Amino acid sequence: MFAKHLAVCLAAALFLSPAVQAQEASAKSYEQAFSDRGSSYILVFAYPSAAYLDWSSPSKLARTAVQSTLAKRTFSLPSTIGHAQIAWSCRKPDGTLISRGASGQSGEDNGQSLVGLRSGWGMSILELVFTDGHLESPTDVDSRIRSGAAGNQFSWAGFKVPVENCLQMVDFVENYQKSEAYKNYGFPVDPLKFEGAGCTSYANAALERSGAPLPFRDAWVRRYPIPEAQLGRFGEPPAHAAVFPKSRIPKRDLQVPLTDFLFGEQTWARAGEASVPFQYYDPELFYESFLHLENAYRQTHQLPLKTAVRTSQLDDFQQKLKAETDAWIKRLGAQNTPMELGEIAGFTGLIVDLRNSQARL
Repeated sequence: MFAKHLAVCLAAALFLSPAVQAQEASAKSYEQAFSDRGSSYILVFAYPSAAYLDWSSPSKLARTAVQSTLAKRTFSLPSTIGHAQIAWSCRKPDGTLISRGASGQSGEDNGQSLVGLRSGWGMSILELVFTDGHLESPTDVDSRIRSGAAGNQFSWAGFKVPVENCLQMVDFVENYQKSEAYKNYGFPVDPLKFEGAGCTSYANAALERSGAPLPFRDAWVRRYPIPEAQLGRFGEPPAHAAVFPKSRIPKRDLQVPLTDFLFGEQTWARAGEASVPFQYYDPELFYESFLHLENAYRQTHQLPLKTAVRTSQLDDFQQKLKAETDAWIKRLGAQNTPMELGEIAGFTGLIVDLRNSQARL
């Protein structure tokens, strides 16, 4: 398990949350946020890695992944690599409930990353697709929320939207499930094309399909150039893993030892170095974004601020995220967009009413 989590961390935390629509008799913790029975809601949940994953270099990523694995085991935290999920409640204006559910994507349950790393695939594990992906149920979502709240590793945001936006997201979730795209878990696949997803790319795709105006979503993405010398390949891919046509894995055999990352000083590609561009939706940035949104609201209402980041300084991606979330809340405030704090499992989160035409510009 230790090595598996390390491998998955190197694989950029593929968060996959199963998309499942459900009408369940027992109340879920996230249903606390559905307080207005005449409104439709979209909720997004984020969980950071148990210990902060340092993506400033592949070697620092490997070493902090070890720390996160140990932290998760020791303190029973919700995720080694971070995670994201969604929930919804779609109602007609008269309050009639049309759909309620929660969804998430997950996978890599057979130690494929560990096998690949031990075999010398190196950073090519980021380009593998794991074929044991699966969906999380509303009960799974609720369980992780409670675990995240217990470990103080949970943030969330909610959006009141026109019922059409809510149903568009549900339509995506249902079609994604019917397509069985969830069986493919990894970075090379595109959830919008029903190829598969990671947990955060899946959550982002659902939000995109909803049509809700969330202009800061691009700031959830980290981008790094992987040196071609760190992309290994040796023998066949591990069981329950595949090289897809979109996978940028070299055809030649080259072993890249795991110890190069753990004990060496591997870096991202330098200027002029042969490389492959890599990007992913970072769950840590999901987590920070919802706290930034809430803090921007708290500041205007002279309420105590929350700690939004776990680093002493903001890197370029974190700075961009904070600037965009702050600017959005400032713009919504100038438009008198209704906003309020809600509560889930004892944790407050900001709920923004996006039904106003100005808020949708």
